[in-house]
Amino acid sequence: MFGRASLLTKLFPNNPWSAKNLLSDWDYESKREVDWVSGAAMLIRKELLGQIGLLDGNYFMYWEDTDICKRTKDAGWKIMFIPEAEIIHLTGRGGGKRNLRLSLYTTYQMHRSAYHYFLKHYYKHAFTPLAIFTFMGMLTLAAVKSFNLLLLRMIEKDR
Repeated sequence: MFGRASLLTKLFPNNPWSAKNLLSDWDYESKREVDWVSGAAMLIRKELLGQIGLLDGNYFMYWEDTDICKRTKDAGWKIMFIPEAEIIHLTGRGGGKRNLRLSLYTTYQMHRSAYHYFLKHYYKHAFTPLAIFTFMGMLTLAAVKSFNLLLLRMIEKDR
């Protein structure tokens, strides 16, 4: 609810929940244990993969890095942020500007993968009240983001 693209974060950018979630006051010069790292900047020991397995094939493009980090922590390993390591990740540059169809598809996949992650790690089955609430939330977020994409494309065409 308080991620970098959240409506709540955009409306109330200085709220303490967003600041905590986005690590706004974090010293990026220090090595520290973290909950997860982006798959674009992840190094994994072969021994760990032998213990927890490979990436889960039920994800498509999103959340597989968070899933493997969760399984890593559950297996007793640490996930570390190392400031000396550097990477340049050109977000959204892989295929140039996405057409509307691809943008809508990736929006769907991101929210489907998020739901899969929460269902896999936090709910016993899809029909618990919290799982249903999460599903409805993901569906709503995907619909709102898709509507925004459509609206932005219509505005761009009118220019």
